[in-house]
Amino acid sequence: MEVVERPKNMGCAASVIDGLTEMFRLYERLIVIEDDIVTSPYTLRFLSAGLARYADNEKVFNIAAWTPPHIARNLPANYPYDVYAIPRFNCWGWASWRDRFQYIDWDVKDYQTFKNSPQLRKAFNAGGDDLSSMLDAQMEGNLDTWDIRVDYARFKKDMVGINPVRSYALNIGMGSGTHTTTATAYWDSDISLAVEHPCFMDDVSVDARILETYLACYKGQKRSLPVRAINKLSRMLSGKNLIP
Repeated sequence: MEVVERPKNMGCAASVIDGLTEMFRLYERLIVIEDDIVTSPYTLRFLSAGLARYADNEKVFNIAAWTPPHIARNLPANYPYDVYAIPRFNCWGWASWRDRFQYIDWDVKDYQTFKNSPQLRKAFNAGGDDLSSMLDAQMEGNLDTWDIRVDYARFKKDMVGINPVRSYALNIGMGSGTHTTTATAYWDSDISLAVEHPCFMDDVSVDARILETYLACYKGQKRSLPVRAINKLSRMLSGKNLIP
């Protein structure tokens, strides 16, 4: 293990981008788990297996360890797999490859084109109606994050993320860190249900039935979890919501 120390706080986005860039320079594939993510005993095995399974599948951008708990509860009858494809990048424990990472334009040079295109904004929101708003906040300097730019790169390449049906990760870092609060309990998954030997699929097409459930998870709250987290921080700093 190597600990890298910085002489000063680089900020959220810059720190993560710098770390990912350096690690992908050294390694062709990475598993990334932040310190506020609780994992199942099978998380690393699952992510490693996903990396091996989809390494040559140019449709797959990443493997995610987390999934909304509502997916397993509302799974279509006789669904045979322990994973599903989704048009969204989830960063609560994830894995990807160097050749996917190279697609990311951290400056989002085509943002003005995207901003002024209702068609592109609607297409990006296929993975959740909060996505375009978060990219706007990032590009207008009101948000300091990295994952929305990763997701935009995934979107531009028309790629998908592979999510587990039953989560291998639990985020305990939202809000006060007490994950049983109303704000976060809605998203808490029981990682004791994680599958030891998951069944992966070869066809990574998005299942419309699962996508409907996935999107309903976000619409089931007045705000998606990322948007509510952003607005909570904004209210602390300025007294008002950043994203309408």
